[in-house]
Amino acid sequence: MIPIILDDNEMAFCMTEALRRKQDGDARNLNHSSTYSRTDEERIKQETGGCCAEFAVRKHLGEDLMLPFNTFHHVPDILPDIEVRHTYRDNGMLIVRTNDPESRRYVLVTGAPPELVIRGWFWGHEARQPKYLRNPRGYRWAYWVSQVELHPLELAENITWKEA
Repeated sequence: MIPIILDDNEMAFCMTEALRRKQDGDARNLNHSSTYSRTDEERIKQETGGCCAEFAVRKHLGEDLMLPFNTFHHVPDILPDIEVRHTYRDNGMLIVRTNDPESRRYVLVTGAPPELVIRGWFWGHEARQPKYLRNPRGYRWAYWVSQVELHPLELAENITWKEA
């Protein structure tokens, strides 16, 4: 696990980006990322958490700190194949949805910004096992992977995280 603390400028950037994402969703009549209704406050909180998590992983990997915009499912969060997932729950699980590309790596970040923790990662195809399939809220089936099963980011020296 890798703790990351975002500074005030990084937080301001992520909060602005989260609001921009929400406004874009509103303009396209979307309440995206889930199949249940969320209030504007819930959407902004979730978008902010997601933006901060993406920023934290980019920062750790030494990637360009600009966040992708309006690329859901078409382009990974971080090239060549990394998707970042966030939960405010410190003991939260990595969620890989049934329509997520199985050829991508999914990185779990937990915590309340600005204090975040990169917990580990899992290939999409690894997640697609019956033992992980759950529908706890009755809204949508997804693969839920516990943190203890994730690959540690620190031990990924044999993994190419950047494009060659």
